[in-house]
Amino acid sequence: MTQAPKKGSFAVLSRIVRFSPHSPVPRYLVEGGILLLLALATAIVNWKMIRDGINGMADLKWHIPWLQHFSKQLAEGIWYPRWLAGTNYGYGSPTFVFYAPLVYYIGSLLKFSGFNTENTIIALFSLAIFLSGLNCYYYRRFEAIAKEPSTIRIQTYYYPAWHLYLNQKSHPIAMANDGTMELKLEPGSHEVELRYQWTPAFIAGMILSFLSATALVFLWIKSSTIQIDNMRVE
Repeated sequence: MTQAPKKGSFAVLSRIVRFSPHSPVPRYLVEGGILLLLALATAIVNWKMIRDGINGMADLKWHIPWLQHFSKQLAEGIWYPRWLAGTNYGYGSPTFVFYAPLVYYIGSLLKFSGFNTENTIIALFSLAIFLSGLNCYYYRRFEAIAKEPSTIRIQTYYYPAWHLYLNQKSHPIAMANDGTMELKLEPGSHEVELRYQWTPAFIAGMILSFLSATALVFLWIKSSTIQIDNMRVE
């Protein structure tokens, strides 16, 4: 989410959640429960990797040596390794060409704390899934404080089915020339909230998603049963 205000103006974005002061459930219990649900969902989504380990799919075969050599050079005192000397059969590889280094810093900290490479990769994948869900929850509703007339732009490929509510009222979204959704704000404090539109296509997609998830769980249980039976035969 980016902001494109006119020169000399800006908006401050911060997360806001409405909690009734008369609610019988304390706010920290609600927030804690949501964190637990996100952690449980993360474990379910990434359970195969957590249980069976990494499998070398996609570009993992590149990330593993990058993490190993990045953490090695970091331990040697190179705080920003730009050339991983041990990769590519000793010819090295420039880190800034392919990926941003933050994930490798986090992975290096995990390795320094005692994790092996496989467990570090599993932890990084799980952390990415957890943070994705957390950010979707955390920034669905936020407060925008505009000191001058400002504009907020939202990338449409992230929010194609969302409807905008400004100060708890439905608000139309204008499309900018660059394909982003544009929201103009007057000076002051505003509550901005994004909600999914319950269209027939969205409902059908939700039903299909739940059916697919159910089928995947069934296949996973069946696969586990076959593996157990094979172990018994052996």
